[in-house]
Amino acid sequence: MRFPRAIATAVVALLLCPLLTVAQTAMGRLAGTVLDPSGAAIAEASIQARHDALGIELSAETNAAGAFRLSAAPTGTYTVDIAAPGFRPVQLTAVKVDAAAETTLPPVTLSLGDVQELVEVVAEAASIQTKNAELTSTVTREQIESLPLIGRDPLSFVKLQAGVASGGASPTTINGQRTSFSTITLDGVNIQDNYIRSNALDFLPSRTLIDQVSELTVTTQNGNAALGGGSSAVSFVTPSGGADFHGNAYWHNRNNALAAANWYSNRQGLPEPDLNVNQAGASLGGPILRNKLFFYANYEALRTKAETLDNATILTDTARQGIFRYRDLSGNLQQVNVLNMQGLGFDPEAKRTLDAIPDGAAINNFDVGDSRRDQLLNTAGYRFLTRSDGVRDAVTSRLDWAASGRDLVSLTYKFNRENNDRPGLGNGYHADPVVKDYGHNNFVSLGWTATPTARLTNEARFGFNLAPGDFRTTEQLGDFLVGGYPFTNPTVPFLPQGRKTDTFNWADNAAYNVGRHDFRFGFQAQQIRVDSFDQGGTLPTLSLMTDVQSQYLLSTAFFPGGIATNDLFDAQDLLAGLAGIVGQVRQTYNLRDQASGFVAGEPLRQRYRYDSWGLYLQDNWDVTRRVNLNLGLRWDYYGRIDEADGLMVAPIDQGLGVIPTLLSDAQLDFVGRRAGRPLWKPDRNNFAPNIGLAWDVFGDGSTALRAGYSVSYVTDEHLQAVNNAVSASAPGGPLLQNLDRFLSQGPPTLPAGQLDVPRHVSQNQALDPTAALFSVDPGLRTPYVQQWNFGLQRRLPHNTVIEARYVGNKGTKLLRAFDFNQVYCARMASSTIF
Repeated sequence: MRFPRAIATAVVALLLCPLLTVAQTAMGRLAGTVLDPSGAAIAEASIQARHDALGIELSAETNAAGAFRLSAAPTGTYTVDIAAPGFRPVQLTAVKVDAAAETTLPPVTLSLGDVQELVEVVAEAASIQTKNAELTSTVTREQIESLPLIGRDPLSFVKLQAGVASGGASPTTINGQRTSFSTITLDGVNIQDNYIRSNALDFLPSRTLIDQVSELTVTTQNGNAALGGGSSAVSFVTPSGGADFHGNAYWHNRNNALAAANWYSNRQGLPEPDLNVNQAGASLGGPILRNKLFFYANYEALRTKAETLDNATILTDTARQGIFRYRDLSGNLQQVNVLNMQGLGFDPEAKRTLDAIPDGAAINNFDVGDSRRDQLLNTAGYRFLTRSDGVRDAVTSRLDWAASGRDLVSLTYKFNRENNDRPGLGNGYHADPVVKDYGHNNFVSLGWTATPTARLTNEARFGFNLAPGDFRTTEQLGDFLVGGYPFTNPTVPFLPQGRKTDTFNWADNAAYNVGRHDFRFGFQAQQIRVDSFDQGGTLPTLSLMTDVQSQYLLSTAFFPGGIATNDLFDAQDLLAGLAGIVGQVRQTYNLRDQASGFVAGEPLRQRYRYDSWGLYLQDNWDVTRRVNLNLGLRWDYYGRIDEADGLMVAPIDQGLGVIPTLLSDAQLDFVGRRAGRPLWKPDRNNFAPNIGLAWDVFGDGSTALRAGYSVSYVTDEHLQAVNNAVSASAPGGPLLQNLDRFLSQGPPTLPAGQLDVPRHVSQNQALDPTAALFSVDPGLRTPYVQQWNFGLQRRLPHNTVIEARYVGNKGTKLLRAFDFNQVYCARMASSTIF
């Protein structure tokens, strides 16, 4: 009567799957071997594993090699009962099963005797992996709670694992792979930023905190065929309730009361930056219905009151008068008045801006500018304190329903709200930053695990991570922006932008035992929806500069003793900044819809759609009692990126090929599904083998020799690569050069009306001679990574495990895929490929 229920989970998951990519199982696996006193395998021994907290029971039988596997076990500790006719039963307690990893028990030996006499054994804390070649490591709840961690972000534990590198400004990587090749899931659902993946292991839009995680598993190499979406993975699992109530309450405070003063503050004689971080929360878990329904809930709040040091570039008092100081080619100090050189005075608008910045008396450092402590030239630094506050509220809740002894339904909901000051995005001279970010995330994971027989298990899962966020400004901006001042602009030229990145996951993972074979099979699907907006560039931007054809261009002859090239450029910048010489003006035009053409003042809006999915089959074969062979095959299809409103523009290939098309006066037209012209041909030939060998050298679980080889098809910066290509192919907007007008005159008249589509590259070049042209190769192929490992594990006394391993990774087709070998770029003005 239970078998149809397991089938139903697979059917439901298939019906939920009209749109697809990759999720991974949130379950763990448990494997072991049962022997008689002579060391021979015991076949058909009964295995009953009971989850200590949730009470659900999983069952299996040993095969002819005496081996058993439980392939869909909820994480946690188990009590495992092993029995066979004619032998004393054995009960193993405190058997730990980790997420997305396989726990291998040391061989269990049954002694001859009365079947009513129970032998109790406490499971060993550390075990050798004798069943597969996967390289995984797990950070347990005990480690999470005991290890010190500023910020309470468990993602930091990933950096402590073998094979993970992180340091300085470089992003975290696993075994030298690109950071975008790694996936991060919570309860089997992807929680990454799937729009910008360049720091995929360092930033999560749905921030996960310590009390929202029971454990995490890092798969660094040769994950089994069920692992999709990347060549490495981090799997988080939320805590569950249990038969007893348990909870905590906590408050952490970190402040600068007893901290050393900031070095820069001391040097400039500034007050110590304020810091007062309060992080508080509470958790509670337990039963709702005894042995049936369990809950866990956590709330955590963060309130940060902080200041940070900002460093602006300001003018010296002499430079404010138009006097440029420099060292001539002989090293002598010289000075000239650049305004007098050209017979110019202060532009009224430029002078108003100059009067809004601190004067030379405010200079307190020389970390920026051309001055030194012993010699003032033209520019120097003004370091000051600015606010950097943050607010965060995070809620996590989980329900586990043990519908029967063999069925478990789990539901996780997580909410996160976070608002932060962003002085680093431009701050002018504001003590209170004008730019802030606003984000809130909603996460859901729903899983149903059914174990109808000792041979069959099935896990169906659906979930989503909705991650909207935007950046806003309180700066009062006029009708145009100005850039190119030789000092920090007091007006922050930041325009609002943001995006909503939604990720949906479907998965169905099943396991079926037949003889010596443990088959695992299923599908996994992911759907990414990105809706973004950006007002950047929609206001005309005036650049203060003297172009090469300007009548106000300074000559080296004006400077006594000669002048170095860099100093000459600085002198020209000072002249343009004080006299208000406008050399260029630019404005970005964007599409409102396909009929509107490119319109001035229209924000950039994009609604990208990206679907992908995979199928897999793996056979874990107990060749002998001591030798295990893992044979897997995975098929992945990464769909073609599309824009929901059909607003992508790209050059039309008239059969010439990509490069000749880019070097011609190609026609630009809409691409994508609505245009009937997809960006590239579908790549459906993505079959990835997975082979692993594990040998229990002495047959006692103390030493294992393992080797593995696998291929993983991966997502690189797919969305960003396409976004760059189609954005560069758009006309962008007009660029007017060599203007020689003044700031007080305001912006010149720009082309009015709309820019029609289709259009030719020459029309874009007429608007902007510096415009580039990109195209995606219609033969684009999905990149993949080859991985291999060879290692020896040995268990020492006191449950200490040591391992020597060799790992290798080879990226194949990576450059051809997304490093501009298949995303081509040509600059039409010079017909140069770069």
